[in-house]
Amino acid sequence: MWLAWAYQFKSCYASGQLMPLKSLTSCILIPYKAKADILQFSQKGQEHFEAFIQDRLLPTSKISIWDSMKKLKLKTFCNWMQKTKLCVGDKAIKLREELELLGRFLIIQGSRPDLIPKLEETIGEYEMSVVPRSICAVDGSLYIPGDKASLMHAIEEATNKPTESESPVHIAPSGHLSRVLIIDAMAVLQSMEKTPTMLTVSSLQTSFIKHIESMATGYNEARVVFDNYLDMSLKNKSRQKRAVSSTEFAIHPDIRLTMSLKDFLSSTRSKRSLTKMFAEALLETSVISLNLVVVYGTKIKGKDFEQDHSHEEADTLLPHQVLASVDESKRQEICVWSPDTDVLTRLLDLVSHGRLGFGSHSICSLKFLTGKG
Repeated sequence: MWLAWAYQFKSCYASGQLMPLKSLTSCILIPYKAKADILQFSQKGQEHFEAFIQDRLLPTSKISIWDSMKKLKLKTFCNWMQKTKLCVGDKAIKLREELELLGRFLIIQGSRPDLIPKLEETIGEYEMSVVPRSICAVDGSLYIPGDKASLMHAIEEATNKPTESESPVHIAPSGHLSRVLIIDAMAVLQSMEKTPTMLTVSSLQTSFIKHIESMATGYNEARVVFDNYLDMSLKNKSRQKRAVSSTEFAIHPDIRLTMSLKDFLSSTRSKRSLTKMFAEALLETSVISLNLVVVYGTKIKGKDFEQDHSHEEADTLLPHQVLASVDESKRQEICVWSPDTDVLTRLLDLVSHGRLGFGSHSICSLKFLTGKG
């Protein structure tokens, strides 16, 4: 990181331009004196060495080699920061203007007293870097939360007690209620159990389509959403880390399921081929007598239309399809089926920001279906 900036500075310095040297992590500019010591340490060390020879080792030298000598004391990355003293009670604390977040805030307090009342707001509302370091390990990889599912259980156990100040939502009594179901397709597939009659991928496909059709019973519209599996993505790296094995299978209808479904769905490439096969079969052979929309790969396909999208995960595609299914001309009940906690939090965000709205010409309810109940 520092070497990259040093190389850029040397290139600009040689061409007569002065480019500031700064830390990529904190964006702090290094003072000119420290910058010269850091970038020209080799040259200054050589000059000091030649002066040592000239003054002490030649026959004409006037200083003994045993005489005391002063160190060069070049500024380094460890000691270039300015030191500041801060009095706390009867103690004086020395702070260095480095990457310690609290120390930097205290230095700002001392130099800009007008920011003290706003310090709490600044810490709470603004990020100090593009990606918060707290969500990453020391090697830069994202932490995988181990207790994320506990949020879902806590919400299920919570009781809904509206306060007296809350006014009831007005819903127009007239008009037919249109029910829409949005399904996390891969969650359905991964929750299926392998039966003795499920011998090939074709039988698995048939069972999957029947499962979707049974879920869509009683709804006027169904949207089935598959994940988009990209090889070069951060999400794919997380999937590979969680996977027990990553055996790749050549997907075709006649392949025999001699392995467990968990092993069969362990490879990203296998799942990408499988989702395309299942999605196209769902559009072609499904007997669902309603508006059917299937999202897979980069496509959003219906009976009479086709669109493109750039989403990777069903986590964002499901809320996207909630917004796409809203029809302001009729009363609706939109239900989202998914076991994913991330989907729940994104749907809560939609509602809290008023993206769905309430009234006589908007969505009347949004339901999240999860768990086994």
